[in-house]
Amino acid sequence: MDSLKFVILPPSGFCIISILALIALYAVTTTLLPGLRSLPGPYLAKFTDGWRLYKVYCGNYEQTIIELHQRYGDIVRIGPNAVSIADPAALESIYGLKANYRKSKFYNAFMQMNKGKPVESFFTTQNISWHSAIKRPVSSAYSMTTLTDYEPHVNEVINQLIEQLTVGYCSDINQVQVCPIASWIHFFSFDVIAKMTWSDTIGFLESGEDVDGMIRTMESDMDYFATVGQMPWVDNLIRKNPVARYVIKKTSNSAKFGLDKIQQRREKTVLSSDEQTDFLSKFLKAAKANPQLVDDQAIVSYMVTNLVAGSDTTAISIRAVLYYLLKTPSAYKRLRDEIDQASLPEGPVSWADSQKLPYLNACIKEAFRMHPAVGVPLERLTQSGYKLPNGVQVPEGTIVGISAWVIHRNTKIFGEQVDQYVPERWLQQPGESISTFDERIKQMKRADMTFGRGSRTCLGKNIGMMETCKAVPTLLKAFDISLVDPEKEWRLRNSWFVRQEGIEVYLKKRSK
Repeated sequence: MDSLKFVILPPSGFCIISILALIALYAVTTTLLPGLRSLPGPYLAKFTDGWRLYKVYCGNYEQTIIELHQRYGDIVRIGPNAVSIADPAALESIYGLKANYRKSKFYNAFMQMNKGKPVESFFTTQNISWHSAIKRPVSSAYSMTTLTDYEPHVNEVINQLIEQLTVGYCSDINQVQVCPIASWIHFFSFDVIAKMTWSDTIGFLESGEDVDGMIRTMESDMDYFATVGQMPWVDNLIRKNPVARYVIKKTSNSAKFGLDKIQQRREKTVLSSDEQTDFLSKFLKAAKANPQLVDDQAIVSYMVTNLVAGSDTTAISIRAVLYYLLKTPSAYKRLRDEIDQASLPEGPVSWADSQKLPYLNACIKEAFRMHPAVGVPLERLTQSGYKLPNGVQVPEGTIVGISAWVIHRNTKIFGEQVDQYVPERWLQQPGESISTFDERIKQMKRADMTFGRGSRTCLGKNIGMMETCKAVPTLLKAFDISLVDPEKEWRLRNSWFVRQEGIEVYLKKRSK
């Protein structure tokens, strides 16, 4: 009988073995999924999403994906049920307006908590119909025709940026000071999107520092979202478990902040007939016209999305343009000459004038190609019968995605020098016919994923373009800018957005 003690396990031991057996069974069955089992990729990735979680946690996933496709080809299995694609032929089938492929559960991690419950936004939702419905009432607020409504706000904040940089780094002609331009660009992008959203800045530029640690908190959140999004159920154990929900239910700071802004605006509207030209006024109009759809929670969601997406992506974009220009003296000089020869009025460059500067726009497009803000594949769930570009059919619900960092380096589309900053690729080349040039540009634009694709294209695309097209030439018009150490590379951290750090410059005020 004593020997039976070694055979009959206690309940706890039985549970552990059962769990391990289920995990092993899951790993085997997912590894052998039809279609997926024939795809190349890292060995561990076939068994667990933990491989992908770890790689994203390391902070350089954009390079990891590039290297995977260099090693394995256009189709790479990056998880038991996940595939990364580098073939531009798949863009339309996955992200096109007719595709109607839902976002994956990766985006659940980005859901904000309100009163202890996760709240969908038009960014996080997987519901295609609801996304279309909630976006429709406010889409006109982001259209190209409304840009001039916000331009005075942008001008005001650009002027503040120029003043702060002048006072802080150009006031003493006898002492050259190092300017951490990456931080100042972030302060600018935060203040300008706040100004456009509710007609007031947060105070980053005025204080010259991270107000209340907002940037630090947001970056920490993005580190978390990008990582746990690879295994969404982990989020339910950490931030969205019952205890966390209870804590968030009691605090709800971000929701309270947004609701306070709404209440303040309503009170101000009662006291004054003056209408403010900002996003909040347009959101409130949308709520009045669509009361069943756009409630206060929806307005808060619009505002938070503006602040989060509008601050980080714009800062990343402007930094990229400046950095690549400073690392490419010939491009910097050519752009400076174009700006000077345009005889632009004093003050911030207008949106209209910026569109008359072809080399400026080429420099911006090339920086966006080299350094798109989002550094992970945009995940979608396949429908029944979907075939990969190589002809392999994968099960319904397979996660597929394309990384902008990969597709923007496709040599068949962008030429051989894809790892070099060459703004001229966006201009007509000597001896190139108009028809050839038009077709080449059309192919590059078709492969452009800077702002996403299809119905889920970034709603703030036009706003971000306006800020970049105004800020970059205004800075070059106001200052001589040079890198402190031209040989030093910037530091990158990929947590959904690929943030840049360590860009130090010297500024010299230019004579008018």
